[in-house]
Amino acid sequence: MNDNGGRTASEGRDGGGSRQLDAAVEAIVKAGPHSGLLVVGPRGMGKSTLVDALEQSLDGVVIRVRGLRNVPTVPYGTAVMAQSAMASALGLPTVGAADDVEAVRRALSRRVPSGDALDEEVFEATMASAFEQALRLTAGQAPVYLLVDDVDHVDTASRVLFARLAARSSALPGGVVCTATREHDVPELHDFRRLELKPLTVPEVVEVAETTRALTPPASIAQRLLDLTDGRPAVVQELVDQLSAAQLLGSSLVPTTEPLGDAARAAVSDLLGELPPPTLEALHLVVASGTRSTDLVSRVLVSIGASLEDLVDDGALVGRAGVVRPASGLLERHLRATTTSRVRRRAAQAVLDSCVGHLDATQEAFSRAVATSDTPGASTCLVPELVGHALRVVRSSSSREAGDRARRLLAAAWPHCTPEVRGILCAAEAQVALHDGYLDDALAIARAAIDGFPGGPGRVALARVVQNASLVSAEAVSASLALDTLDQADPSEQHEAEAFTVETSLMLLAVGRPVSAQTLVERLGDRRTTFSDELRAELDYVLARTGASADGVGAADALHRWAEVRAAAPTDRVAPGEITSWGRSPWEAVGLFLYALRHEGEVQSARAVLTDLPGTARSRYERLLFDLNHAMIEFARGNYLLAVHHVEKMSQISDLGSFATSLRVGVRVGSAVAGDVRGPVDAFLQPSLPGHTVAGGLGPTLLDVRAETTRGVYFLAAGESDQALEHLEQAHASLFLDDDERSALPDAMAVVVLPVALARAYVAEGRTEDARRVAPGCDSLMGHAAWMSAAAQDLVDAVLRTPAGEAVQSTERVTAWSTDERLSRPARDHLRQVLSAPNGARPEPLPRRRPGWQTERPERAAVPLEVRSVLSDRELEVALLVARGMRNKEISAQVFLSVRTVEATLTRVFRKVDVRSRTELVSRLGGSTAVLSGDVAR
Repeated sequence: MNDNGGRTASEGRDGGGSRQLDAAVEAIVKAGPHSGLLVVGPRGMGKSTLVDALEQSLDGVVIRVRGLRNVPTVPYGTAVMAQSAMASALGLPTVGAADDVEAVRRALSRRVPSGDALDEEVFEATMASAFEQALRLTAGQAPVYLLVDDVDHVDTASRVLFARLAARSSALPGGVVCTATREHDVPELHDFRRLELKPLTVPEVVEVAETTRALTPPASIAQRLLDLTDGRPAVVQELVDQLSAAQLLGSSLVPTTEPLGDAARAAVSDLLGELPPPTLEALHLVVASGTRSTDLVSRVLVSIGASLEDLVDDGALVGRAGVVRPASGLLERHLRATTTSRVRRRAAQAVLDSCVGHLDATQEAFSRAVATSDTPGASTCLVPELVGHALRVVRSSSSREAGDRARRLLAAAWPHCTPEVRGILCAAEAQVALHDGYLDDALAIARAAIDGFPGGPGRVALARVVQNASLVSAEAVSASLALDTLDQADPSEQHEAEAFTVETSLMLLAVGRPVSAQTLVERLGDRRTTFSDELRAELDYVLARTGASADGVGAADALHRWAEVRAAAPTDRVAPGEITSWGRSPWEAVGLFLYALRHEGEVQSARAVLTDLPGTARSRYERLLFDLNHAMIEFARGNYLLAVHHVEKMSQISDLGSFATSLRVGVRVGSAVAGDVRGPVDAFLQPSLPGHTVAGGLGPTLLDVRAETTRGVYFLAAGESDQALEHLEQAHASLFLDDDERSALPDAMAVVVLPVALARAYVAEGRTEDARRVAPGCDSLMGHAAWMSAAAQDLVDAVLRTPAGEAVQSTERVTAWSTDERLSRPARDHLRQVLSAPNGARPEPLPRRRPGWQTERPERAAVPLEVRSVLSDRELEVALLVARGMRNKEISAQVFLSVRTVEATLTRVFRKVDVRSRTELVSRLGGSTAVLSGDVAR
């Protein structure tokens, strides 16, 4: 029985909700010394529902600010959103655009010229004035109410402003209403009236779970119950004890007809296919609540059956002895799901007591940190240990889950933080953000930590994060930061600070600031004698480049010495995920050396060094450096297509739009695709510059397909469908390769642009049947890129429905595919050219490239006219190379095509000229067969 006089639990809740609404309206509307209301209650208790009802009940202008869990907690970021919403509702000027958190971040990063105060104080005064202006303008009119959800997820500065607003508006109609999970999380709002939503009783929890089980995934039932009970162990234990053996084996809160939830099913072995979901959920409840019910574990084991040696569920092992052993990820998830720190500590201590010998170092450190979180400073030694675990986790994987887990490990370390280790912990947070690909966040964290650095170790690591993130994202380097770090570094980090100074000087050379680089290295003075051999070699190279070398050594000689030292003791040849003794990652260390090689013209040596680097780039930041170095080297070699390929991969890893754009302009590719600039077109279409060879390991097939597709699209847009067809067919033929070669082609240009352009060219030539066969062929080759294949088929169908010579009729789906952000920028530009109106403004025909051998051998003009008329330029070029006695492999290196493409070209030449051997071909070309010998003539 419940205490609602015969009413059901839902009726009781409805009545309670009405009373809560009346209490909230009375608290915010009636006059008093303070017009602020704080609604407090655990997750799932209906705080947002109450505020929704309050919004409908209040008379006046109501401004609702929600969705704050996804807003970065920069100072005054939420205040900007609230003021913008209020100004929009009242028709007043705004301080900043809604959701423009970056503008707030930039405003607060600048200091007032006098240096006496921060822009933060000026911004606070501006925001307060804006709120007060809105209230004064509405005085005597409708009251203004500001409703803010999840204020415990709001930055502190915004909460202070809301408190001041509520206090100053007491003489004016209106007020401020905020919601939070716990009152002690928002101490700035201590003057607000408090309305607490009480957790449900056990009968109400059971009824809620039973009424929502048809709509709620099984894996979230345990979380839902914990939310409704506020994580109280006694209530959870009482609820668990109500589960009888029949319920465990049959129908409990989760019906057995529902499949296991996605979260549980992902890691459950095939042996668990028949396991009742209630058993799994009961186990989750036990682990999450911190209780140790031997009876429940026994019933779980009985229900599973003695035939199973172990139960594996997302890393949780339940053995025959009834030991619950959390493995990777399970403990963090369950402890994060609870809502009170007391339950977290009890759960962690229970795990430590029952899982001795079954936890790895990371799990044990995390559990111990959580279990002792109520005694700050008692386990300071855990901070460096958790920092090391977090950095290893984020450096070993590029998945977002690795970054999240690393941040959870650092969060567990904060309660044990002391001023002596605070710098290390701040540096670890910045490094985790950097390696997770969030360069802007890493910069913000590192700069804020440096501004308020408490002393001790960690300053060099913070400075290195700022320098590397600025270099990669904005090509900016700060010399003053390196000088400050050298002067203020902890004595234990003096060697790392000196290495960082040399590293910064190399960065300054890379961005074209040799004077600043010289200033830095001069500060090192006579410390050179204490450096290691490689650090001394780096310093000597900087001195040689800046003309400050006392020995008069040139840059080339200094670089040669540096290379010798690296070969003898390469500091970058360490295991993936580890760092050098100076704090550099392998990819950071090798990047400086690669820059020096590129600057001195040793491009091939730079490429060899990058290729020989052991290990794999694992973190998102290391993958950025990997693709950045490859892009720079391929640009220096003239492989513009491959350079852009690496730039596109960088854009997919992290938000580097501005940097990617600048690099596109640097390699003279971005505008060439659209035909706006004539100069770089021919260079862009060539896979490699003359004199350079294409390494087979980096996929010459990709260069072939993209170059031929680009040429074909350009001819097609120019109205020369016959020439376009030749190049597009060549590209399409290159798709039919071995599996290992085809793996280099999950490329939007090959899978989407090529079939569309080829169908367009076939239609223009009247070959409709050939056009219909294009897209299905690409579909079969690119089954792993289903959405791209569907895009190609849809666009080809649109082309086939359009008469030859007319523009493709644009549809919503065609427009959507041609502007899809998942397509790379060159691919979208190509599609726009393919689908452009043929009677509109067309680019001029592509200039034909004269082969280098054409001026050396006059026999081209001696080829009979009937042979020249049937062969294309590419086919005639290959045929004349055959006449020179070259084998297919030699021809491939000469014309920068794969051997298979050369063989396909020769097959077409034999068919068009009607010959059966190379000897006959040379005779038809009008040359001598004396140059052919052995198997070359066959």
